[in-house]
Amino acid sequence: MDQGIELMRVPVISSSHVTRACGEWLNVATGERDSFICGFEGPYGWILFAGEEPLPPDCPYVDVLSPVLAWARSNGYDWVRLDEDGDPVPGLAVYRTL
Repeated sequence: MDQGIELMRVPVISSSHVTRACGEWLNVATGERDSFICGFEGPYGWILFAGEEPLPPDCPYVDVLSPVLAWARSNGYDWVRLDEDGDPVPGLAVYRTL
């Protein structure tokens, strides 16, 4: 019963795919207007917009976030949720254990 309402699927993957420093930056950047990244912080991670374009090279954590967002885009997702209880994705870097 979708009543014409668009539904979306958002994969939940491990937040270990971002460094601790990147996570601290995401805590601030996801709440900022005109940020490099579109998304929001949740209690156990972040939901990030994968977008159609790569992050700009001057984004402070472009090297950490780009593979995650590219993975989401290449799998047909507009958003990705990074959560401490999410499973790691084979092929993405794992920076820390939770």
